[in-house]
Amino acid sequence: MPIKVLLDTDIGSDIDDAICLAYLLANPECKLLGITTVTSEADARASLACAMCKVAGKPIPPLPSHPSVKVPAVPHRGIKGAGGVSYTPTSS
Repeated sequence: MPIKVLLDTDIGSDIDDAICLAYLLANPECKLLGITTVTSEADARASLACAMCKVAGKPIPPLPSHPSVKVPAVPHRGIKGAGGVSYTPTSS
């Protein structure tokens, strides 16, 4: 039996939510019931999620939060915001 999921996301700020949505859309063990978008520019975030759903062939219309909902956006911290982790490419 598929796991039912409702995704509440601030997709578009970082890649993590887009990867999560792509995983949920591709996973046959998941039944994505709906998507809600939050923080600033909720409509633009819903458009991004909608585009991903269309590409995946899943008719799941995202629902942006109401404009009166005030959820402070967390500033993008980049790679250094992840505990100072740095990436060093390795040669093959």
